[in-house]
Amino acid sequence: IVYTNRKKVGYNKNVRWELDHNDIVNEKDRLMAINNDGYFKNSEMFEVIEVESIDETPIDIVWQSPNQKPKDTEGFIARVKVLSLTGEPMSMPIFIIPNAQFASAHAGNFLESISEEDKRRLEEARLAEQDIITKEWAFRGMVTTYGYAITAHKSQGSEFDHVYVNPDWFPDSASDEANARWLYTAITRAAKKLWVVENDEHIREISESEVNDSFNKFTIK
Repeated sequence: IVYTNRKKVGYNKNVRWELDHNDIVNEKDRLMAINNDGYFKNSEMFEVIEVESIDETPIDIVWQSPNQKPKDTEGFIARVKVLSLTGEPMSMPIFIIPNAQFASAHAGNFLESISEEDKRRLEEARLAEQDIITKEWAFRGMVTTYGYAITAHKSQGSEFDHVYVNPDWFPDSASDEANARWLYTAITRAAKKLWVVENDEHIREISESEVNDSFNKFTIK
């Protein structure tokens, strides 16, 4: 669990390199939904059990958020098999954005910046659709990125057996209370084991008593 989406992208790249995952999507890749228009909803994670096809021609997109500079990136259309919520294999199209330096992919952020040709490609893949009346485009399928790292903000409501927390990008100017709230959100995602990255060379497992001692230093209103 990390503080920024930029750090999330870096961790995802490093983990996939260690796993020798060199394609846009590989079998056993862990992916995370970043919209609510597909089978899995925003922030839900799932594993690819088979890659059926990948269109390696990128779709150029621009992500725009208030008070931030636009971010140019690209996405790819693929079809993968995953396990459904009932444990049955199912095939689905996905639009994967490898370098997603943002939390969520809403239609207004992306589809307006995509060329008409690429919108049609998404439509053919059953990932997007144009309203016949308003002529506006909207996602009708799942937008994803890699799911090996997640920000504390996006992890709220989720739980994982084993969690590594990297707080090194938390702003130095943040108040003790803001720091404590962020740490509380991050470390309470762990169901069984928790580790904290103290520096680039040291990862230490944290006991429950150490967690409690740390929080006694802060007052969280």
